[in-house]
Amino acid sequence: MRDRAERHATAVRQACVDLLSAAGNLRTQVTNNRSFSGGRDAMAARLEAVREYASGTAVHAASVSLLASDLAEPADRVAAAAKTYADAAAESTDPITGWMAVEPNHDELDNAIKQFRQRAIADARRNSA
Repeated sequence: MRDRAERHATAVRQACVDLLSAAGNLRTQVTNNRSFSGGRDAMAARLEAVREYASGTAVHAASVSLLASDLAEPADRVAAAAKTYADAAAESTDPITGWMAVEPNHDELDNAIKQFRQRAIADARRNSA
């Protein structure tokens, strides 16, 4: 029984790390897109990566929710903030020039990541005691 609990705790921790990683990758990609000036086609590929990171964030949030219902709400907030941020990145990019005029506001995403991280750490500590 203890072995099963340990495997579950490990799966929860990994799902949390995967969610944080996907959200962080999204944040980094959008920031990098802002300084990119490689043209429309290259930016289209970069925006595709943004959408993939946002989608991955949603998948990892669902995984967290399935494994740890007490982390579902903050995980869902990260996924929602990631989608909003990714959408704003696409809207901020000129489709003709492929240039992002303004980096979208990342406060909502940053706050959601911070709150999730705090809850996940507290959950991991509580479950390892």
